[in-house]
Amino acid sequence: MKKDLFEPELARHLGPVKAPDQLWDRVQGAASAGRSVSSVRTGQTGWNPAWGWVSAAALVALAAGLTVWLNREPSREMTSEQIAVRALSRTPDQLQFRSADLSELRAWVKNDTGMDVPLPVRTASSVQMVGAYVSRKGIPTAEISYRVGGVDTTLVVSKIPVQGEGRHQFIKDGSYHGANYLSWTMRGQHYTLAYAATGEVRWLHEAHRLAELAVELFADAEHGGFFLSPADGDMRVPRTKDLQDSPVPSGNSMLAHVLLRLSRIWGDDELERRAVSVFRLVEPALSRAPGFFGWALCGIDLWLSAPREIAIVGDVRAPVARAALEPFQPTAVVAVGPSEDVPLLSGKTLVDGRTAVYICERFACRAPVTEPEEVAV
Repeated sequence: MKKDLFEPELARHLGPVKAPDQLWDRVQGAASAGRSVSSVRTGQTGWNPAWGWVSAAALVALAAGLTVWLNREPSREMTSEQIAVRALSRTPDQLQFRSADLSELRAWVKNDTGMDVPLPVRTASSVQMVGAYVSRKGIPTAEISYRVGGVDTTLVVSKIPVQGEGRHQFIKDGSYHGANYLSWTMRGQHYTLAYAATGEVRWLHEAHRLAELAVELFADAEHGGFFLSPADGDMRVPRTKDLQDSPVPSGNSMLAHVLLRLSRIWGDDELERRAVSVFRLVEPALSRAPGFFGWALCGIDLWLSAPREIAIVGDVRAPVARAALEPFQPTAVVAVGPSEDVPLLSGKTLVDGRTAVYICERFACRAPVTEPEEVAV
């Protein structure tokens, strides 16, 4: 009886949600009414509100060492994921047109393909335009290359037949060869937003520092888990803990998951002990309401799984590295070096000058491999 009453209501509330059809028109209207700005070459400081997402994406890419690209409709020869990997590996010397000026890039692409790529009129100071490449096979495709905080980035776009009324429609998301992607269609174009870590060791050091700081500020040394407010906060307000992973992961479950992963890279038993203290807090409620502790269960799965550590020494874009990163491995941790400061990478080197992958369990590693077919899951 209850199922008949509640399931239709749950399906209505938990079903897919899309943006209003008029949203893009409103954004474009705001752009046309905004202030006029100069091109990148003039160095003036105008700003177009319709392109605020560009600077936001640039900051995210800079902070996380990510590579972003926008891709075309998958063809028979290559999937959109494969095209994204190809765009990532393209060097500046392979570009057909080199320019740091956005207006010149836009004009060149339009003249060569007939597509008017909606580039912003201004970029953040951390963004440096490099050039463009177009493919004329089948549906014309344009790749616009630039650098974000020193990280190579490519924007790929192509025209596709407008379906229905050309509304904004989500397609899919996932990962491929170590890169994550999100695909959608909008106004007759197919987009894939993809990104991949650059493997800079400094981010491992920064993650370890932030994890230790989180333990220092929020850990409950007496009962386990983590408070929502810091130890040096206003003591007139009681310190509480959020454990429920509904509708989003709780801070405790998220931090426990991160601490577990870092503990396996750094060989830090104290970080693991702090993570397990969260699981002890939620354990009494798991059997009664497991659906409310989804991310905690993911962390417990990681904790109970046999450790699998992947150490990559060399170029994270090398074929052997991509082969190691391609499979879905939610309980594996990855570190990219070389580095003698990170325990998982310590003592590991290139093999005959080539990128090498080390597969380890509790820091006991197999012989390094340099060929993709030698990587065993």
